[in-house]
Amino acid sequence: MMSVTSVSDRVLHHPWVLIRARDFIEQNLHDPISIEDIARAAGCSGRMVHAVFQNQLGVPPITYLRHLRLDLVREALLTTDATVSDAAMRSGFTHLGRFSRAYFLRFGELPSQTRARAALPLSQSRFEVRAAA
Repeated sequence: MMSVTSVSDRVLHHPWVLIRARDFIEQNLHDPISIEDIARAAGCSGRMVHAVFQNQLGVPPITYLRHLRLDLVREALLTTDATVSDAAMRSGFTHLGRFSRAYFLRFGELPSQTRARAALPLSQSRFEVRAAA
């Protein structure tokens, strides 16, 4: 009798799924990406991709993607003079309302607050501003 291997067991023996999926996401970060796109690039099913990300990283692949994009926006807001909407659109966000909510949930502040903080003179520490708030 053949034993049935669970998704979790298969995940442990196929690190290439995570490697291929992450490579695809990082190379296409600015483009629209679906779970099907990620699965196709990783050479497996969407269910397998979801299980691998959940098992190895603790988050679903779409959450991983969103976090990378949010990190890109935050970096742009802190280091460039890009507007919030420009930074969001360049990072793959198409709905600014949903973007702002996701940004707030991830970083605890609105993107406009990050932008305003970044506009401080270099002589004033960003940590001093946070402590004063």
